[in-house]
Amino acid sequence: MADAPTEYNLADLFESVAEAVPERVALVCGQRRLTYAQLEERANRLANHLLGAGIGPGDHVGIQLFNGTEYVECMLAAFKIRAVPININYRYVTAELQHIFRDADIRALVHQRELAPRVAEAIAGLPELRHLIALDDSSGAHPVLGAIDYDQALAKARPRV
Repeated sequence: MADAPTEYNLADLFESVAEAVPERVALVCGQRRLTYAQLEERANRLANHLLGAGIGPGDHVGIQLFNGTEYVECMLAAFKIRAVPININYRYVTAELQHIFRDADIRALVHQRELAPRVAEAIAGLPELRHLIALDDSSGAHPVLGAIDYDQALAKARPRV
């Protein structure tokens, strides 16, 4: 009888690369550069934060971010916990957000703080969306009530999954 196939996902492959070349630059966005080791640690921290919030395998994690390193961190974090990352266009208006949040069965949402007013309107009546993380973007927008600050979430979480 043949051995059962080993299951890998993109996070497993990324971890192999990060282990092999930790000091190489993995991401460049504007003036910001992250090495593979830094990206791995940040994704691990976010993954641990999501796990601690009750998000796990098969759950859908909405990502409503502008282009930046955090978008990739969110994708990797979702893959690490075997969750499903769902891209959500930052241009969507409230009615479109309500539809996609409901239709995609979003359990957690990582969003730009600038988008908080639309997010707040869209999540009304969606009890299954139970965890919000807001990325501070210096917009001055007030976060959605109950949203966790992205950088604080990472700072408080373990660096290894």
